[in-house]
Formats: sequence, structure tokens, C-alpha cells
Amino acid sequence: MGRKDILGIAINDKEITALRLVAENKKLDMQVAARQWRESEQLSHALKALADELHWPCQGPCLVGLPLSAFSVRNLHVPFHDEKKRAQILPFELESRLLLPAEQVASVSFVTTRGKDGTGLVAFAAEKIMLNSLLAEKEGNLAFRALYPAAYALARQVQLEANLDQSHVTLLLYADVFSVSFICLRGNTPFFFREITLSEFWQDEDVALILSPSSGEHRLIQELWQNIRLCSRISGHEFKPEKVLIAGPLANSSILSSLLAQFADCPVERAQFFFKGYSLRKGLPAPAFDAALACALQGFDKDDTVNFRQGEFARPRALFSQRKNWLSAALFCALLAFSAILYLWNTVRVLSLESEHLRQEMITQYKGAFPGKEVVHDPYLEMLSAQKEGQVETGLSLFDSQRPSVVQVLAALSQNLPKGIPLKVSRLLIDQERVQLKGETDSFKTVDTIRSLLAGSPLFTGVQIISTNIEKKGDGNTVLFELSLQLTMAEVGR
Repeated sequence: MGRKDILGIAINDKEITALRLVAENKKLDMQVAARQWRESEQLSHALKALADELHWPCQGPCLVGLPLSAFSVRNLHVPFHDEKKRAQILPFELESRLLLPAEQVASVSFVTTRGKDGTGLVAFAAEKIMLNSLLAEKEGNLAFRALYPAAYALARQVQLEANLDQSHVTLLLYADVFSVSFICLRGNTPFFFREITLSEFWQDEDVALILSPSSGEHRLIQELWQNIRLCSRISGHEFKPEKVLIAGPLANSSILSSLLAQFADCPVERAQFFFKGYSLRKGLPAPAFDAALACALQGFDKDDTVNFRQGEFARPRALFSQRKNWLSAALFCALLAFSAILYLWNTVRVLSLESEHLRQEMITQYKGAFPGKEVVHDPYLEMLSAQKEGQVETGLSLFDSQRPSVVQVLAALSQNLPKGIPLKVSRLLIDQERVQLKGETDSFKTVDTIRSLLAGSPLFTGVQIISTNIEKKGDGNTVLFELSLQLTMAEVGR
């Protein structure tokens, strides 16, 4: 199995935690780093310092989790199941529940329930200004592949647990000294997210003082009960957790565990993480890195439902960055190659047919020129060979001893046509049996004179006027004519 290098980052109001996860040969190695930061410090500087501390390379996915305080979380119900319709209507469903107009907010959602009357959703909405600011802060070696609510990444770890009883209700708490993320799950499905801010309860950050009971019921317990009642009202039936899972910096606090056990009257356990069949080379990091670990483990999860890096915030992708793009390119190349092969095959076929047709024509001409001879291989080459060997039985030569030569024909024409006759020869054709003469003169009478003079030559047995036409040229008229002269069979003038 190949090597995977994933960086998970969890950002809250005053601290950034990062966990680098290296998966190779079914083993997982983890490196962690944390950094305090203030709003006066540029986030990019803090992120770069953490990346440098972890020796983070440029390649590999970087997944970022943000606190619930960065989002508006709403439980919705829509009267249909179609995913595209949900995506279209979600901004308008949220607009009446948010302070900002829909065009200033980006939103994502996931399904919690499906029924005959529609679909239950949990929607997360974030200001576009905040997302743009966060994405603009990133350094070159921190290309954020995903932006999640960190609480959702934690809930996904519980959701992926194979042995979770689908009929049980589980309460997942992520607790640090600033806030508690309150997440309810029914079976494997998270359906309620809220954040309880703890800064209202104390000024001192000492855990013992934070969790020490005040007069009457502890105020943190009061907040938990309020959220339990709100969760019951949204779900439509009384909500009573059968197990409490705790994560975050305060996960190992015995005081908090005792308080929660007293509050929920059920087992309180440390939240577990799902490692996709990998084993750890070392133990789990400190609970303070739970959110960063959950974000990093999302790198193994193909579910991108609750990821704000989509739509206008989608990361730019290379042409062949996805497998389907490779498949599309390969399919296109295959079709192109097939089309080229088909074109070449058809061209060869057409040329072969034309070549065979030409060969048959040459065979026909060969048989006409050389009767009695059969074509063995190439008719053209055999025709040349037969001509060279003088094997022509019915030749086309104009120098047959039984017929006048070309020189004799020309001499007869010159002798029988005196110089005083106005004649311009435009075409003279001589073959084995006749002579065709085309020309022009001044009148029809002159044409008759020419015919009579040529008929008196012993070289020609018959002279006929084929055609005569008058044509206007300049100030006068010209007669165009054509004569046919039959040659004698005996030799003349040797």
C-alpha cells in the first residue's frame, strides 16, 4: 500500500493544533504541534510556523476544522428527498433564520432522517467573508483540501464505529477551557450540534476551579440540560443519552467525568477514533489534539458532504487530478485511436478497390492490343515487354509497310495545296486509316476547292467535308471547316 501524508488542523479562538498523519504499510505515525495565537497575529504566520515545525511537505491533503462558533447551525425539514432540490432551496430556507442575506452566506448540509413527509437536515452556514479571509491566509505549502466544522469531523469518527447500536442515543462532547461542543447522535447519525461558551462562567482557566461546583447545580450542567430539552423538542420525542463520549483537552478530567456521569446517569467514556484498519506505531496523542486528529482522519474518508471547499470556494483542480478525468482522457484517446484506425482501414480499402479497377482496365486494354495473349502478372509491364519484342499482332504504328508514312501524308498535302489558297490549319490528326484536317479559310468556295485538290492525290481514296461553319472575326467572316481524308492501302511514293 502506498504512502499517505495528511495534515489535520483544528483552529479555535486562541489556539491552533496540528497533527501530521503518515500512513505506510498499514502503520500510522503521528506528529503533533500546537501554537497559541491572537487576533492581532496573522493566521498565515501561525499556520506556517506549525507546518515548519512538523516538516510538512508541499504535497498531501491539508484538512482544517473550525469551531462551531464560526458557523450558524440549524435543523431543517424539507418536504422532498431530491438532493439537487435540497441544494437549491437550502440558502432560501436558511435566509429567514439568519441575520445575513443568503448571498453573503455559504452553506452545506447533510441528511439526518428520511420519511414519507420529507427529509430532515442539519445545515451549517458560514459568512463568505470569513471563508475568503481564511483561504487568503493560507501559505503555499498549505493547500486546504477541506474546511469542516471540527465537531462534524469528530462526529464522523463516532458515526464510522461499526458496532454502534442504531437504537441508542449517544451524546458526544468536545470540551476545552473555552467551550463545549454538544453533539447528539441517534445510532450512527449525528442530528444536533450546539456550542456552549464557558467563558461566561469563569475568568480563571484552572480546570479544578472551572469545574468546581458552585452553589446549587453547576451552571455547565444547566446549559447541558437546556440543550437536552432543545434536542428533545427538535427530535419530537424525549431525548435521554445512553452513553456520553468525551473528547478534547478536558477529556481526561476526572472532575468533568464525574459531573457528566451524575448529569446523564449513564457511562462516560473517552471518544474513540476509527483508523481504517491501520495500527498505531505509538499511542494516541494527548486529548488536546483530538480535533486535529479527527480532521486528519477525514483524509481517509471519501465523504465530502460537509465541506465548504465546494462551489465558489472549491479548490482549483489540475486537469488529471481525479481518476474520472484520467478515465475520460483515456476513453477519448481510445476513441481517437479507433477513429484513426478506422479511417486508415477505409482508405486502404478504397485504394485497393481503385487499384483493382485500374488493373482490370489495363488487362482489357492489353487483351485488345495483344489478342491471344494472357496476362500473367502485371499487364502494364507485360505490355511494355511485348512492344519491345515486336510481338504486336495488331499494332498501332504509323509506319506499317502497307500504309503511307507520316512524311508522305505531309508531302501530299503540301503538293496538292498551292500557296495562293488562304488556309490556316488548326489541327491535323493522322492515324492508320485516315487523316482529319481542321482549319479556317475565307469562303465556302475555297473549302470546296481544297477538297477537290486533295481528292486528286493518289494518296487519298476519298475526301469528305465533315463540317463547315462561318464565324465573324474583326471586319470580315471566317469559315471553319473539317475534312476527312481516307488513306490508300498501297505504299505511295517510295
